[in-house]
Amino acid sequence: GFPMSAYSDYLRSSAALLLREAETLKADDRLDEANHCRIRSNIFDVCATVISVFEKRYNAAQAKAAYAAKLAEFETSWRASMEQSAAHGDAEKASVEAQKLAALADIKAHYAEME
Repeated sequence: GFPMSAYSDYLRSSAALLLREAETLKADDRLDEANHCRIRSNIFDVCATVISVFEKRYNAAQAKAAYAAKLAEFETSWRASMEQSAAHGDAEKASVEAQKLAALADIKAHYAEME
């Protein structure tokens, strides 16, 4: 096991790094890439917030189970949204959902490493 607070710190520091990277990309007029970094940063922040809520609400084992379920819920929802957007020809929204899913994959991989 591992303390959820350490994992939450990792998520928050990753979000901050992604925001700094977004600013650098924006300064270089790489606006699409900057936007992707901002989207990813937001997902890291959302997951850190979910952890802090669950840590207050549940014991450690319950918090971990609730967090894993929430990640699965996010993935299902965002994948459905991406597929629906693509089916309706909304490439921009499909791209946003793909970025959210990519960030989530990173978050889940790091979580699995810490378990």
